[in-house]
Amino acid sequence: FWVFVTGSVAITAGYTTLWIMLFSGATLFIISDLILSMQYFGPADNARKPALVVANHVTYYLAQFLIAFSILMVA
Repeated sequence: FWVFVTGSVAITAGYTTLWIMLFSGATLFIISDLILSMQYFGPADNARKPALVVANHVTYYLAQFLIAFSILMVA
């Protein structure tokens, strides 16, 4: 839901750095959740793949950073 909201506001308000960072963070959260669901609900050997674990952590923490930094830019 938030990806659509931030994407539409980014288009409406002009592509400012704040909205691009917020949209990117929300998109990375969705990607992180998709990777996590592949690990836990996919084939049994997916849970042990180090590439999925690393990709999940990278997308999750990058999403956290982008969202937190965009909120910091507002303040």
